[in-house]
Amino acid sequence: MRPAQRGGLHRRRPPLPASAKARARRHREQGLVARERPGVAASGQGTAARRRWGLAKTLAAAVLLAVVFAFARTTWRIWQLGRAIEATQREIEVTRLRQHQLESELERWNDPAVIAEEARRELGLVLPGEMRFVPAKPVPPGDPFHVEKRPSPERPLD
Repeated sequence: MRPAQRGGLHRRRPPLPASAKARARRHREQGLVARERPGVAASGQGTAARRRWGLAKTLAAAVLLAVVFAFARTTWRIWQLGRAIEATQREIEVTRLRQHQLESELERWNDPAVIAEEARRELGLVLPGEMRFVPAKPVPPGDPFHVEKRPSPERPLD
């Protein structure tokens, strides 16, 4: 099969004139060597040159592949770093929001009225002169901590 028929990049040779075709056929039949191209010996150096050219193409393809791989790897790393930066920026925004919430709560706690209200509500503290009333909670009869009221003595204690 000719190189042009294989879909290769080789140029197609121009067709030989009828007399040249006949001469080439005669030489092949007689076992004679065809006229050699300039610079190429009959010992097969033409195939070695083609092999060198194939090796050069292979090496060029390998180098190109290595460059593409290095570029892709670097691009991937840059993309990963960009995502890490975005995540860190979101975390910074959440932390700033929490900081603002804590600062506003701190300002609220700097008010003495808030402190007094929370002390009364959470700790049960009262100011001097105040009286605290705690409503009793009814205890259900089946509660193990339920204590029966003792009957009063017949005569009062002195």
